[in-house]
Parts: sequence; structure tokens; C-alpha cells
Amino acid sequence: VYSPNRYNFYFTETDGCTQGNKSNLPANQCVYTADITANKTPYISKKNKKSPASVRCVLSTYSYNKNQKKLASSHVKAGGFTGYLNSFRATGNQANIQKAYKYAKGHEDKATIELALIEHFGIESAFKVTGELYGSDTPGSKAPEADTWTVSSIKPDGSATVNITASKKGSSNIHLKHGAFKVKVHVRLDLRYRSTKAGSKNIQLEHLEQTGWITLDKQNSFSNSTQLDFGAISHSTADGKKPSSSRTLESINPTITFDGIEQI
Repeated sequence: VYSPNRYNFYFTETDGCTQGNKSNLPANQCVYTADITANKTPYISKKNKKSPASVRCVLSTYSYNKNQKKLASSHVKAGGFTGYLNSFRATGNQANIQKAYKYAKGHEDKATIELALIEHFGIESAFKVTGELYGSDTPGSKAPEADTWTVSSIKPDGSATVNITASKKGSSNIHLKHGAFKVKVHVRLDLRYRSTKAGSKNIQLEHLEQTGWITLDKQNSFSNSTQLDFGAISHSTADGKKPSSSRTLESINPTITFDGIEQI
């Protein structure tokens, strides 16, 4: 999605491009497309199927909202804690989460409400995550996901370990008092190598990925860590048979995100 060469318009499922039983192109060669470029009103047009375009699964907002409102209405009719909670999950109507809280019985129900709020507003609304790169016995520097970790943080061909810390956000509007959770964290390391072959220089990109679970509850003040072992990361390689061919690691770009949450 970050590629500058991606297309801003997307093929829709609707085929034929017919309007009033007329079309500029044969039905088997024409589909609708939607340009949903950021900060633009969606522009609907017709294109030949042979045209290049991107692919994305999309459910219309109208159809989605209509279905969710129908679900919410049925849950409200059921009433009680479960009914109002599920109604909130369907549409995000905060009046229903307040009613669910009135019906909550005990610690577990209130913890379930906290989970519903986190799932609705996003894990990042309640928790934050940071990472620290370790190479053998040499610690690196804590860095947010947008920063680049220095290659000097790991020794040549040394084991690379990422220490991940998840904690409660101080600015969160979700007050965590009852719940205990497991959050799934996804770490991706983008490795940038500069390769030299027969006098020419090129950039090679590789990536490594790992996931891990972190437990967050009142006992650890909603702050905990885990380590992900990425194994040995080579700084440089040289072809013994071809001395002019080599590859050197220039940078490590981390991306650290939440990938799921469960109540425990």
C-alpha cells in the first residue's frame, strides 16, 4: 500500500457497465472502478478489464450499516447485559454500553465491557508498544516503529533479539479496572542491504517477522514485556570465488503493531 506505483482506482464486483441497457464496451470487457484516493470523493467510472487496477474487498457503507442496525435492534429487544453489550458491538452506540454496565453483575461482566470498548476503539486506544533491539550481549536503543535501528546494535552474525514492551496508555479514555488481557504483538524487521557486483551497486530488501503474546493485568500494572528471537542477522557477505561481489547490511527498520487481544 505504500508503493508509489500502486493504482488509486479499484475494480468492483459489478460487471458489464450497463446503464439503461447500454454500454460503451462489451459486457465481457468492462467493469466499474472506484477511485478512492485519500481526501477525494469516490469517483465511479468504467474501464476495460484489460486495464491495470488494484484489488480490494469492499462492502458498501450503506449495506454494512443497514445490517448492523438490524443486528443492534434485535439485541436491544433481547435486553439485559448480553443484549445491550452485543448491540454496542454492532453499532458502537455508547448509550447501549452504559445500559449494559447497569446490568453488569460482578467483576467478569465489567471486564467484558472493557474488552468491548478496546475492540471498538482499537487496541492502540488503550495500550502502546515499544521495542528494543539486542545483539548478543549488546543492547540497542529503544525506538518507536517509525525509527531506524542502527546496525551497530547487533554484532556481526550475532543473534538478534527484540525486547517488546506493551503498557497502558496514560491518555486513554478507557479506564481499565477489572480486565486481564493478552495482546498479540507483530514485529517486522525490514533489512536494507547494499550489494556490489562487478562494480555495480544495488539495494536489496529483506524482511523478518515474528509474533508474540503479552499478558496485561492489574498485577503487573498493565505493563509487561516479552522477547522475540530473530536468530542470526548477517552484517555482510562476500563471495570467495568472486571477490568483487559482496553485500552489506545498511539499516534495520522495525514495524511494531498490535495484532489481536483476548480476555483472560
